[in-house]
Amino acid sequence: MIGSHIDSVRNGGKFDGVIGVLAGIEIVHAITESNLVHEHPIEVVAFCEEEGSRFNDGLFGSRGMVGKIKKEDLKKVKDDNVTRFDALKSFGFGINPELMDESVKKSGDIKHYFELHIEQGPFLDKNNYPIGIVSGIAGRHGLK
Repeated sequence: MIGSHIDSVRNGGKFDGVIGVLAGIEIVHAITESNLVHEHPIEVVAFCEEEGSRFNDGLFGSRGMVGKIKKEDLKKVKDDNVTRFDALKSFGFGINPELMDESVKKSGDIKHYFELHIEQGPFLDKNNYPIGIVSGIAGRHGLK
C-alpha cells in the first residue's frame, strides 16, 4: 500500500500529504507501463481528515481502515453545525454507523506501507540534504 492524506494543516504547504497520494498513483502507473511482475497487490490510499483539519480529531481515514472509528466520531460537529456523518453523506459516502467497529483491512492484509512526504521543518534544507529516510515517527496522543 502506498499513499498519504489529502488534507493539510495550517502552513503545511500545498503538497503536504497529497504528494504521497500522487506518488502512489504515478508508481502504480509506471509499474503497469513497465509490465513489472510483483508478488503482492498494490493499493493506493488517500486518507481523509488525517490532520484533523475539519473535525479536529485527526487520523479518521486510517482509524477507519483498522476499525477504530466509534459512533461518537460520526456525531462530531464542526463550526457550521454539520456532523461528520452528514459531511460524509454529502460527499456520496454510503456509511452505515452499525458497521463502524469493522475493519476495512484485517491484520496481515497489508504487507508494507510506504508514504512519500514533504518535510515541514528546516532540517533537510539546513543540512543541504536532497532527501531523508524516516526511521521513526511521532505518535499522536490526546488527553481529554
